[in-house]
Amino acid sequence: MREYKLFDAFETISKNFTFLCEEWKFKIIREENLNYMCVLEYRKGQLIIRTAYDYKENFFYFSFILNSERTPFIELFQKKESSVDWRLFEPDDFQYKESLMRNVEYLKKYKDDVLKMAEYGDI
Repeated sequence: MREYKLFDAFETISKNFTFLCEEWKFKIIREENLNYMCVLEYRKGQLIIRTAYDYKENFFYFSFILNSERTPFIELFQKKESSVDWRLFEPDDFQYKESLMRNVEYLKKYKDDVLKMAEYGDI
């Protein structure tokens, strides 16, 4: 049983990914806050970054989309650091904000790789 409320999840996720637009010059192309999930999508060049949180499943669907192919954030993170445990990047019954912040931290850590994807269209 989940031990936290999600009333501010959309705003929290949106706020924590503002750097994509403010610093990395992505554009927001989709914002949806539904009863069962929230979705924010950002585009720069050929790259779409999707941040989706399925409230019912309690799962982040954070991914890079290039040429209609979806690659979860965790694949990039594990490519760079093979010891990374995917469970640390997903919400559980006790938290979602810590996992959210870990995704943001690692995305920023691999900024150069992400921006190369946007420019050259290759993961």
